[in-house]
Amino acid sequence: MEFSWDLNLQQPVLDGKAVVLAAMHNRTERDGQLRPDQALMALAAGQPVRGRTFSALVHIDSYLSSTAPAVRDKTLLEGGGRFELVKGD
Repeated sequence: MEFSWDLNLQQPVLDGKAVVLAAMHNRTERDGQLRPDQALMALAAGQPVRGRTFSALVHIDSYLSSTAPAVRDKTLLEGGGRFELVKGD
């Protein structure tokens, strides 16, 4: 059974102020979606910002492959992950 997910960071706040999240490799990509091996940066007025305290609502959508067997009862699926703070330049 193949299991995948989308992870989105919503309502990001840095030091008490709302910010926008953008992909490090492409600042125009501002959907807050965190993809494997990708970093996000906080922007205010289109410019990178630094701070001490960050918070966001983490929204996870999970998916089973179309070849997964049908389920008729509650099924527990477990996964793991981690968040890593990477210092910018």
